[in-house]
Amino acid sequence: MRLAALSSVPVNITEALADIGIYTDADLVFGPSPHELVTRLPHGTVSLTALQQAIETISASASSIGVSLDNLLSTHASIPKGASTGVSELDSLLGSAGFAPGRVYEISGGKGSGKTCLALNTVLRQLTQDDTCHAWWVDTTGDFTAEKALRVLEATTNDPLTTALERFEVALAFDVNTMFDVLAAIRMTFRQTRFIVVDSIWALFNPLFSKFSAQGHAVMTDLMRQLRQCAEDLHLTVLVLNNSSSLKNRDGSKAETLSAFSATSRRPALGPSFQFMTDATLWLARAEDVIMDREDYAMHDIDEDNALELVKDKPDRFVCEILRSRMSVPNTWCTFSIQDYAVRPAPDTHSIIHEPAV
Repeated sequence: MRLAALSSVPVNITEALADIGIYTDADLVFGPSPHELVTRLPHGTVSLTALQQAIETISASASSIGVSLDNLLSTHASIPKGASTGVSELDSLLGSAGFAPGRVYEISGGKGSGKTCLALNTVLRQLTQDDTCHAWWVDTTGDFTAEKALRVLEATTNDPLTTALERFEVALAFDVNTMFDVLAAIRMTFRQTRFIVVDSIWALFNPLFSKFSAQGHAVMTDLMRQLRQCAEDLHLTVLVLNNSSSLKNRDGSKAETLSAFSATSRRPALGPSFQFMTDATLWLARAEDVIMDREDYAMHDIDEDNALELVKDKPDRFVCEILRSRMSVPNTWCTFSIQDYAVRPAPDTHSIIHEPAV
């Protein structure tokens, strides 16, 4: 830091120091002693007392404020251990407290599987419970609207004075370069950011992949590395929402699946290597597609392109599988429901297993 840029130091002192080769705070703090500097300055230019005061001011400006161990311990104790999804069974599968800070989670599923609704419910629930934290929602498709967030908020809280939406920030990122800029902006904010949600990560990476080039995979690796670093440095939770792809191979055969259900016909998009760039992979599906008898299940006409457009007269049931996890037991699953845009435990029926179902 150049001394001339400090308005708290008298100009005559910075100019006098510059005349003898002292231009920066490092030159002054780690250079000659104050007594030696006074002898090198022209007589009567700066007094020893004034120089010592200037050094104290500059040192304070150039150094960070000390924090006691007691304050560090109390701050660490106040850091949330996890963000609840609103479904205790799912929280248990994730590691007892829900989505943990400092981690990156992939939430995958087909159209209408409830990915956006689950993420919105989790984030807004956390914002209503902690009025000091903020969240960033990165929209990569242009489909997000404030109405979606308002509907979920109205379904999850009865507090008319909540400021959750004021602390819910939405950023548009239609390409990877803009996504990097968004991460840089988040790092520069001095707010307590609790969540970063990318909806969807597939839309960012899909245009980059080519059978003739490995550049797309390199860019994907770089962005996921920065997301992980951001989660660890800022102690926040990152949720990346991913699309699905067919289980069929090019020859028409069915590829191996990590799902516990033989009826599953799709898998997370972006290839198998992407799953190892996150801490856990969640797979969502409509329960009627994998574990329920279709004849006994009331089918509903919904817009599959919008995971929030769910019927309001009867809850829709979904299955969440933990396909892979570094923090909890993989190959487990539970059911939950969505009604009136709110994620709830599934009524009457919920299951958690630790072995593949057939």
